[in-house]
Amino acid sequence: MLLQRLPIARMHLRLAYLALTLVLLVRAPTAETAERTDAPLLRLVHISDLHFPVGRGAERLQQCFQEVARLSPPPAFIILTGDVTEFGENEALEGYAAVAAQSPIPILAVPGNHDVRWSPVTDTRRREALLSALPLDAARAPVGIAAAFIRGGVRVLLLDSSIPLHQHGTIDPAQRAWLVTWLQSHPAAATVVFLHHPPFDPTGTPLPGGFELLALLGGPRAPPIAIFTGHGHANRRWTVTGVPIVMTGALYSETGGYRVVDVYRGRILVRLRRWDTPAVIEAVQLFPPLHSRSPLSRGETVATRTVQHDERFLDLRADATRWLPLPARMITLPRGLRGVTVRARFGDHAFDPTALDFDWGAVQVIRLPSDAPLASRVRYRFTVGGSVLGAPASDGSLLFAGDTTGTVTAFDVERGQKVWTTRLSGRIVGGVTAAAGSLYVGAGDTLYALRAADGSGIWQRRFAGPIRGRPVVDEDRLSIVAGTTLYALRLADGEVRWSHAMGGLIQSGPTRVGDLLIVGAWDNLVRALNRCTGETVWTRPGATSRYYSPGAGTPPLALGSLVLLTASLGRDTPGVWALDTATGA
Repeated sequence: MLLQRLPIARMHLRLAYLALTLVLLVRAPTAETAERTDAPLLRLVHISDLHFPVGRGAERLQQCFQEVARLSPPPAFIILTGDVTEFGENEALEGYAAVAAQSPIPILAVPGNHDVRWSPVTDTRRREALLSALPLDAARAPVGIAAAFIRGGVRVLLLDSSIPLHQHGTIDPAQRAWLVTWLQSHPAAATVVFLHHPPFDPTGTPLPGGFELLALLGGPRAPPIAIFTGHGHANRRWTVTGVPIVMTGALYSETGGYRVVDVYRGRILVRLRRWDTPAVIEAVQLFPPLHSRSPLSRGETVATRTVQHDERFLDLRADATRWLPLPARMITLPRGLRGVTVRARFGDHAFDPTALDFDWGAVQVIRLPSDAPLASRVRYRFTVGGSVLGAPASDGSLLFAGDTTGTVTAFDVERGQKVWTTRLSGRIVGGVTAAAGSLYVGAGDTLYALRAADGSGIWQRRFAGPIRGRPVVDEDRLSIVAGTTLYALRLADGEVRWSHAMGGLIQSGPTRVGDLLIVGAWDNLVRALNRCTGETVWTRPGATSRYYSPGAGTPPLALGSLVLLTASLGRDTPGVWALDTATGA
């Protein structure tokens, strides 16, 4: 009798085991099940676009600290991908640093365009504020605020895509050269990259250096790779040649939040926490995607965004009979549902999404062939070590260019041959000025006078702020802008004759009109100063917002009794201003 019942008992055990397996699959997504059974090699938290002290940035940052402190296992780092401050001012940097010091987790940050576009802060001061928690064994880039290190067998890359004085970004050649050396000395492994500007936007348009960055990382067949960015103030994800790019919304915004990034040997798991959802709700994304996915757990929320394809909206099916049309920022499945499978479709073409934070389409980028007619018109090319941000200069026989590595290079104009190079201290942003056999160039916070014939030094003078404008020679004196101050120097030895402090960063040098110097700054004021004393003759307020400060981006143009200034075209500025030179009217 016992032998007869044994096969039945075995069958009952098998049925029970199968039922238990089905229950586990229904009750939890594959990603969460995997997460419970094996610990990640590395856990990080990604935030972006704090814009301190705008809005509720400080409050949201502290809320992030409180929530991530309860994670188990705890994250190794919180990484902030740029726009730490609104205007890059030292007071804002100090305010951010005071809040960041309260974090229970080490916090690292790289700069964004808001941190450098109007900032009177030196690169050294910004680096101290953003990377004070950098591990001692990390390698630092020679250009920009960038670093690389390994934790838990995972390569962590912090890149600086910002360009002083500009909204857009780049991955500087000097930074890429440093990254090549570092990657060659560290074996291939799971890699997470953090920078402010996406190296490719969702349409496939590359950032300068974006192609080269993907080539360095190794492509889709390499160990798992993910690139995390900000800048767009949105929670989005797209794929370029198999490499996922993940954008996290602005921390200070109500639609922003943070992502928890878990890196495993063969995959990277990302969970999104949004401020406008209940604290326990998260959306999950796996890299690389699974070929199939489990049913959702009860009450789980799916993060979505508006997508239109061939004039048809993407639909999301939340049960077997009902299709929910988008746009919809969040779709919350009813808590009473059990074992719901989510499916999505374009028009009549249905497909199973591979994760909750959906990939809205892969982008394949193709490098176009070079323009042959243009190449045939090029007489010769000069290659330097970094980006050339400021205008070069020439004395007729030599061409002088300064780059972001702090190097000034002289080329023979006729033959295109390199004549000499001189390495200075700090990035060259404002360009080079040539006059009477000498060169004047600002590198970092120091102004250098060099001999045009061989690049040897004549004199140098250091200032309290970074030099962002091009030096202006005016007879026996030199005007230079450093941070928020305009200086008049004696041309022969660099002795300061006078200085005039303004309320915002000075980007472009002054224009002389008779006995006046006309200059604009990013404080929304245009000033006329006495050329000999630096005293104010008149001031003219600009637009209603300092974002549109007239005369700040380019030097004023003297035209008879008028001075012409340009401003960013906005709702409260005409784009071009014509002022009376004598009165500012």
